Amino acid sequence: MPKLSTLYMATAAMNALSTILEFAKEKRDNKVLLLRAVTTVNWITITIMQLRWERQEALEAAEDEEGGTPERIEA
Repeated sequence: MPKLSTLYMATAAMNALSTILEFAKEKRDNKVLLLRAVTTVNWITITIMQLRWERQEALEAAEDEEGGTPERIEA
């Protein structure tokens, strides 16, 4: 089962593509374009929050296993 962050990244990418395609239309609807852009930004924000949560969980798990403070995990 993939991590939630992976699924969120895929959703954000699909929304970004949808936004780009709407922008590229000759007769684009600015309201639709704005809504798609906002949705894309929302999914990017959710993805970042999920990645931070997963990183924190990994740090806490490593700390529990080692019994001390682990080295910082770089993204």
